[in-house]
Amino acid sequence: MKQHAAMRDGPKGQAGCLGCHDPHATDVKGLLKRTGNDLCYACHRKDAFAKKVGHAPVAQSCQTCHDPHASPQEDILVKPVTELCQQCHAPSNPPW
Repeated sequence: MKQHAAMRDGPKGQAGCLGCHDPHATDVKGLLKRTGNDLCYACHRKDAFAKKVGHAPVAQSCQTCHDPHASPQEDILVKPVTELCQQCHAPSNPPW
């Protein structure tokens, strides 16, 4: 598991490992309780992400932008916001 002094805990810090994992009653890879974004929507309101114009990474996987175990970034992002957005958006045409 990752270790970092400035690490911010993800869901494991709030609900513990068993918030997402069930080591005794699941056939899902990683011993997860649910698959894909449905796992995240067990705690997060799905309708909060149902916007008129959808953001592609939301439809693909929450893990495109978030690390469910921990990150030194705010909101357990995998990278700083600007760097993360620039993976898809050109710096000359940012989404903000």
